[in-house]
Amino acid sequence: MTNQQLQEIFANMASYIEMMGGKNAFFKARALKNASEIIGKFPHDLSDPECDNVVKLKKIEVIGQSIEE
Repeated sequence: MTNQQLQEIFANMASYIEMMGGKNAFFKARALKNASEIIGKFPHDLSDPECDNVVKLKKIEVIGQSIEE
């Protein structure tokens, strides 16, 4: 899966959460949108086995615990 595909998935998830509403929907959607933007700009392919390491993903700006899971 390419970074562009991941970016689109995160953006779609954010839109879905916004439409559904609920507790903390605004904050969850914003976090997913931020992650989508960062993934789209990320210089390395996240499908590369090198990026399979969760510790490295935690170092990416805006990738928090709930998103990395």
